[in-house]
Amino acid sequence: MLLLVFDTETTGIIPKDNFNIDKCPYIVQFSFIVYDTNNYKTLFEYNKIINIPKHIDIPEESTRIHGINKNDTNRSRTSINSCLQIFKKYVDNCDYIIGHNVDFDIKMVQIECDRNNIYTNIFDKSNKIFCTMQNSINICKIEAINSMGKYYKWPKLSELHEKLFNIVPHDLHDAYNDILICLRCAVFIINKIDICYKDSVFKRKLRNLI
Repeated sequence: MLLLVFDTETTGIIPKDNFNIDKCPYIVQFSFIVYDTNNYKTLFEYNKIINIPKHIDIPEESTRIHGINKNDTNRSRTSINSCLQIFKKYVDNCDYIIGHNVDFDIKMVQIECDRNNIYTNIFDKSNKIFCTMQNSINICKIEAINSMGKYYKWPKLSELHEKLFNIVPHDLHDAYNDILICLRCAVFIINKIDICYKDSVFKRKLRNLI
């Protein structure tokens, strides 16, 4: 089974009136990993800071979250167009598309396609979408309270990893780090296997995160 785990860092959140493309955020980091669970081997990795238009600012609040500033994006030679072309090629050949709060990242990809006049539908009906956030609500069972009473909240990626492996990961909100942690969690949820016991190369990648 081929899994593609991806994550984006952006200039902000998607406004409710996201039909107005001018008000939508930009992707500033795009990362994905293609993983073969039959052989427990990474087939491809991609991690790029994206060059965004010169007139687009990155709010300080966003930089505090992911650490990416305007100097970083100005130095990058990677356009979102080239990034999406590579991404599409791998999406077409994978069984599962995975992310934590993956709906947000899918929307961001669609926004960038619309903004850049890329009419190809990157995600189609043959792709099985798996969200580690949505699929772990009843695994983590983290209680919260609203006006309706108690409920189980959406777990953060760090909370899910802690629940599954008893370790709180650090240095998250870097898209590349996030996809590594997300992949480990996803494989455990889907296959009930910790890939760190199967893949020593992958385990070394996590060394500075756990």
